[in-house]
Amino acid sequence: MPRLRVSALGLTAVVLAHAMPAQPPNAAQPPVAERRPHQTIVHGDTLHDDYFWLRGKTDPAVPQYLEAENAYTAAVMKPAEATSSSPSTATR
Repeated sequence: MPRLRVSALGLTAVVLAHAMPAQPPNAAQPPVAERRPHQTIVHGDTLHDDYFWLRGKTDPAVPQYLEAENAYTAAVMKPAEATSSSPSTATR
């Protein structure tokens, strides 16, 4: 019986893999935030945060990165705009 279960799971994985639409070659790619090593010491513990720089309100790279994220989100969600309902009917 366990052998049959494994085979059924394998077959399901193969079927699902072929059923999933492939991403077109021109699909939008998400922006990748730059990693800038940063350490903070709190109560003797060292915390590492490579994305601490995103908190910087005066760093011009922060709004540039956020705009890239917004553009990616807009591109990915564009196909869903046709199927979305207006906010007034979404709660009905």
